[in-house]
Amino acid sequence: MTGSPRPLDREAGVRLSVMLFADEEAAQAMFALVGELRAANADRNRPKPVSAARFEIHASTLAGAAERKIGA
Repeated sequence: MTGSPRPLDREAGVRLSVMLFADEEAAQAMFALVGELRAANADRNRPKPVSAARFEIHASTLAGAAERKIGA
């Protein structure tokens, strides 16, 4: 994830990381890998997240809107 943009508040010393996954299995695989990497680099001084939250993406697209008839 090196080089990915992250919202950052330098004054407060807070950053926000956002990860998107196609499904729950992909999320679990990623977090398992993160655990393995942390264990392999246990002496690395990196703070753990102070909180975490999960959200689902709710979106709609206009794909095909040109072909649809409004009011039909």
